[in-house]
Amino acid sequence: MAGQAVAIADIVGVDIEPGGETPYADHLFASLMHISNARPFFLVLDLEKGKLVWTSGGSEFQEILSTFKDGATITSCQMLYEAFGFLSEDVVDLLIGMDDLQPGEIMTSVVPIKGTDGKFFKLSNRRRNEPNAHQVQVSIHDITPFKEAMDRTRVMAVDLMAKLDTPIDGGKGVREWLLEAGGRLEQLFTLDDDDAIAQLTTTMSDEVTTVSERMVHILKNIEEHHTESHWQPFDVAPNLRPLIPVHAAPITQWDELQDSMLACVDGRLGVIDELVEPLTNAYQFVTNSESTFIISPEPGEIYVLNGEHKGKSFKTITELVNGIGVEANSMQTAINYFERLHDEPALSQFSVNDEIVQAWGRPGAYGGWQCNLMHGEGEGVDVRGMLHGIKNLILHLQVLYVIKNKSDVDEVREALSQSASAITARLDELGSIAATGNRAVQSRGETVCDWLTAAVHAAPLLTDSVQIHAEDGVEDIEFQVPPHEMEDTIGELVRNAFHHNATNVSIRAGVRGRHLEIQIDDDGSGIADEKLSHIRKVLNSGQYDPTLTTRAEGTGNGLLSAQASVQRLVDGMLEVSQGPGGKGARVRLSAKLPENASMPA
Repeated sequence: MAGQAVAIADIVGVDIEPGGETPYADHLFASLMHISNARPFFLVLDLEKGKLVWTSGGSEFQEILSTFKDGATITSCQMLYEAFGFLSEDVVDLLIGMDDLQPGEIMTSVVPIKGTDGKFFKLSNRRRNEPNAHQVQVSIHDITPFKEAMDRTRVMAVDLMAKLDTPIDGGKGVREWLLEAGGRLEQLFTLDDDDAIAQLTTTMSDEVTTVSERMVHILKNIEEHHTESHWQPFDVAPNLRPLIPVHAAPITQWDELQDSMLACVDGRLGVIDELVEPLTNAYQFVTNSESTFIISPEPGEIYVLNGEHKGKSFKTITELVNGIGVEANSMQTAINYFERLHDEPALSQFSVNDEIVQAWGRPGAYGGWQCNLMHGEGEGVDVRGMLHGIKNLILHLQVLYVIKNKSDVDEVREALSQSASAITARLDELGSIAATGNRAVQSRGETVCDWLTAAVHAAPLLTDSVQIHAEDGVEDIEFQVPPHEMEDTIGELVRNAFHHNATNVSIRAGVRGRHLEIQIDDDGSGIADEKLSHIRKVLNSGQYDPTLTTRAEGTGNGLLSAQASVQRLVDGMLEVSQGPGGKGARVRLSAKLPENASMPA
């Protein structure tokens, strides 16, 4: 061993009893391995000197960083940002923003920053506290996959709008007919003559059938031509297996790596001098990072390196997901995700402690893996689900075929008006996505009462076949959600029950612990064991399967769209089972209550 060793207690700044250094040593080496192997590029800027004092990671940016390999040194943020291809005005804004940060403050770029070769980046800057308040640490993430996912969503929306505008048999397209339907319904509401009413409703009823058939055709066509999970980012570096320099040594085990770096300093455990600086830099960066770093350096060893659970270690993935507070409904998703990391890079989304997080991970050395957990944002827009919702709203208009007189009109007038208004709103929303890739309104407050009302509207009109049983206060609970999604979801599940010969549907809404639970039971034809197994397999995979539907007018994506909407809620879960005693069907929805929700008495 060459050089002078430094005690671990001096590196982490903690008074450690002799013999108690091992957990700190594990933490230090795991931090160095994670940071050095990282896909994002990390750097620290000294504001007083105007220079970069430390860089690491960037394993997926090697082509960009190769600019500096031929003897050049990265000395400034401006030099680095120019290498990434950032526009000059973006560089100026980023540098000014760093100077304006207060100690401990975080600044994250809201708008993707365009760089070289069509790539897009997200930067997160954090100014450190005293005594290092002159330093700003920066994380640069390649978010091109997320941008491309948004672009795919927009392409799909544009395609849908074009198909909605395509004339049917040389006549009007679906969108034109739907936008005019509201005016024709208003005309219907003013008629007093029963013969005129019967003539108009017969004509419109025939047109509704034609439009509904076209909508089913469009949905099936979309599934055939847009097979990707369009809101899911695709890994841009699926074969990346980064290795930090120390791994170049002929070492095959994690413990062997540590043993080669540890030393004794005055009776205390320490590390060799040449590793003090890289270990210290990695430890400080992880400690101050906004993201949560988790690493399994080898099977059976899992460390949480920072955040609320800093310093905790686990032996199994199940212990990990319980230990960091993964929500109950997200448990299996998280377990499946972490288990995949042994073999391949993976991206996932699940709920942890009242928050939806995005997880980025990949395999590591020695049979281990590593990942970052970041606050989830931009979960995507389910364009298929939106169009499916419009199709279902059109089905509401099929009641026109039983309207023959003024009395019938008066009975269904309110329901028809609400359906027509909802169709117009959804068409406007789809147009916004086609134009921008995003909803015009990302979220709004909706109550459980709003969702249950949608269930009643989904029942066959002129019937009283949906019974609502809500615990006191539950209907007033408000969630911030993408507009209409949960209304469409509840409506889809109720409508599906009637499509399968139900005559009555019972809905119960209540609170279980800190979760809202909605249970939908029907007395329909039920679900055979084989079919139930198929449904659960499709829902678990999240992949479209046209055989999921058994109806000629079905598309096979109703349940998938419903599940996607529920999973956008914190700890959202949708579960399908046979009804009590094997009769009918039962669908259970569950989601974590909003943090500020008033609990029913």
